Formats: sequence, C-alpha cells, structure tokens
Amino acid sequence: MTPTPSTQKAREPDWVDLRNRLVRFATALTRSADEAEELTQQTFAALLAKAPDSVDHLGYARTTLTRLWLDRQRSFRRRVCALRALAFSRSVDRSDADRLESSEQLQGAQREIDRLPPRQRAALVMRLIEGLDYDTIAASLGCDVGAVRSSLHLARARLRASLGDPK
Repeated sequence: MTPTPSTQKAREPDWVDLRNRLVRFATALTRSADEAEELTQQTFAALLAKAPDSVDHLGYARTTLTRLWLDRQRSFRRRVCALRALAFSRSVDRSDADRLESSEQLQGAQREIDRLPPRQRAALVMRLIEGLDYDTIAASLGCDVGAVRSSLHLARARLRASLGDPK
C-alpha cells in the first residue's frame, strides 16, 4: 500500500515546535539565548548523527540536550569562562526602587540557581520549568528516581538557605 500525501504529512515531525521547546528548555538551563541556540543546534546534530529515527521524539531530544549541557558544565575551561563573565558583568540601574529591589531579588535567585551543582540545577529546571515527572527526569539524567528526589531536595534546601527563606 502506497502512503497517501496526508499520511506522509502526519508522520513528519513538527520541527519548529520541537526546536522551540528545546530552545526554551536550553535557555532555562544556560540563562543565555546564544548558548541555548548553540546547545539546541548541537543537540540536533548529535541526534541526526546517532539516532536519526528518534530526532522527533521530545524526550530523547531533551535527554540529549541535558547530557550535552552537563558535559559542558564539567569542562574546566567553561567554568573559567563563566567566572570571568560573572566578574565583569554590570548591574542595571533603574530609577524605580521597587523594580530595582525585585530585580535584585530575581538576580540573586538566578545567581543561586547558577551556583547549584550541574545535576541539581538540571533536575530543578526540568521539574520547575518543564514540569516533568521524576521518572522522566531520572531517565534524562541517567540515574535513579531516588537520586532525582535527593538532588531536588538538596537544591531546594540550598536555595531556601541562601535566599533567607525561613521554611
């Protein structure tokens, strides 16, 4: 039986939607639109090279992206560049005191999230930003569900302590 054009179209992945979801996820991990774009492109390249049949599978793509990001985080060279960028970053002046305070609080929270170990940060982003369940996070990180729960607990406790939350 020859596939009709309508069934062929149904099998084609929605590349734009997949790309947008991966960029959103990568931006949450990297905090940089440029790095997110680069990481997304590397993810597509890795998927097309190693598993072309699974490219349109969001879970597999998210796992690949997460592992690429974790590999980057482990690199000493990347750590040095990140520290240099943090040292030379400038704060933003705003005239409205309330906006400045909320901006400072948001920046403080982002700095604390950035200081989390890579696995804790990835688990936190997957759970809070992406809304993934523990099993999916565990599969993406290549660990047990218990390790995911532990990472999330430690990350939340560290954030609470550093941000002064009494709970």
